[in-house]
Amino acid sequence: MRSRLQTAATAILGGSLLALVAAATVLAYAGQVAATVQASGPSGPQACNTPITLSALIKDAAGSPISDQPVDWSFESGNVTGDTIIATPTTTNTSGTATTHIQLACVPHTLVLGIMADQAVGNTTIVASGKALPRTDTAPGSNLPTMLLAGLAVAAGMGLMLRRLAADRR
Repeated sequence: MRSRLQTAATAILGGSLLALVAAATVLAYAGQVAATVQASGPSGPQACNTPITLSALIKDAAGSPISDQPVDWSFESGNVTGDTIIATPTTTNTSGTATTHIQLACVPHTLVLGIMADQAVGNTTIVASGKALPRTDTAPGSNLPTMLLAGLAVAAGMGLMLRRLAADRR
């Protein structure tokens, strides 16, 4: 038969061991929970109808980046009809960074985008210029008057060249 002292010692030892296991589990889990969200986006007015890249760095309580962390993106305020979050949720890479793209409506406005990972939240402010990016091609516009004028210019140029050739042959 066990003495009361042996039973008490076994209970104390078992309880201590259980407490150590529980503490180790909590400490191991704490490093996997998002504690901070550092959002970043472009500065200055942004063009409409063009994808804009936003990113968020997700860190645990110890300040270490978390990989494979789901991140939700949402409009907090200021968005208008036509503003779109292209991808949500997204997942952090091995550096703890998640990215998404948004596209803004062609209306001047300022919006706040919210980012959430676990219970940690962050946000970033984006200013929409209300203007699209300028055309970068060199082709004339596709409207009919512009095309007709371009055709007339080519025909006139060809006519001048033919007259010069005919004059040179004489």
